[in-house]
This record gives sequence, structure tokens and C-alpha cells, in this order.
Amino acid sequence: MATRLYLRPLSHIFSGLPILKHSKSSIIYPQSRCATSPSKPTPSFAVPVTETKHYNDFVESSLNCYNLSQEVVDSEMDHLLNSHKLLLFMEGSVDSPKSLCAANIVKMFTLLQVLDFHTVDVLSNKEVFGFLCSKLGEPARNVLFKDGSPFAGHDELLALFKTGKLLEALGVTSPSSSGTHKAFKKQLPVATF
Repeated sequence: MATRLYLRPLSHIFSGLPILKHSKSSIIYPQSRCATSPSKPTPSFAVPVTETKHYNDFVESSLNCYNLSQEVVDSEMDHLLNSHKLLLFMEGSVDSPKSLCAANIVKMFTLLQVLDFHTVDVLSNKEVFGFLCSKLGEPARNVLFKDGSPFAGHDELLALFKTGKLLEALGVTSPSSSGTHKAFKKQLPVATF
């Protein structure tokens, strides 16, 4: 017995696209979002994330969440800041950074073998991001706190790394390099970046 194959019409694929208008001479395409117009500024796909409406809404929502539970968040953050010498507020985690800046900080710390630091994901908890924004007075995303106070952002850490003074500035000793065990002599180190 033969089975019939029923094909779905392709109209559901194109349902979100604008309808093209036909003229006798050519197809008239709808106005592009990036088309220049003297009345409207041209949107760009290279707009910094801090200038987007979605980001500004996230900052406002985070500050509102923080203000609603300020006492609890402040006590938890004070405990974290006091119990860790280096506390990195970052986008994502060490294993899964969510931005290029966060990934660069992880790379720098991995290359220098900075081990004694704790991270807090600011994107997964709006109250924490609101705390960070209110503490710094601006919406910053990747900030390292040293001894309970803001130490540096991505750009400052990168400048210290390029000059070779990051370990000294962090107050971290360089790991002892007694050489590689003979079993791992010809292998590359494992890193998650």
C-alpha cells in the first residue's frame, strides 16, 4: 500500500517577511532598515550594546529589582566582597563568557595563572547587576574588585597585562615554575577559552 506524502505550503516560512510589490518594469523592494533617509538617523548593526534600547531597559529593570531588595542584596554582596580578595563581576562565567571583554579577562587570568579569584555573573541576576550599577554610578559589566573596592575594568586590566604589571597590581604571586612533569613535556596546557 502506497503512502501519501503531504507537503506543507511554504507560505508559513515567508509569513514574517515583508510583501514585495510588483510593478510592470521591476520588483519594488520594501524600504530597508539600513536605508538612508534624511528624516531618520541610519541604524547600524555595529551600534555598541550600551546604546541599544534593550540594554537600557535591562539596566533600568536591574536597578528596579535591586531597589526592591536592596538590604538583602547589599548584605550578600558585602559578604562576597569581604570574603574574596579578588572578585570579578563579569558577563557569564569563566567556563562560558558571554562577551568578548569577559573572554579577554579570562584569557589574561588563564595565561598568568591567576587562580585565587571568584566570579559573579551579572547577566543571570538582575539584582546583582543593579547593585553593580548603583555602586559604580554607571552600568559597567566586567569589573574586578580587589579587597572590597573597585579595582579595574576590562580596558585597565588589558593595559596592565600589556605592560606586564598585572600580576604585581593584583598582588598575586607568580606560580612556581618548577618545570613540566616529563609525562606532559610535549603537550599543550588545557584552557577553556
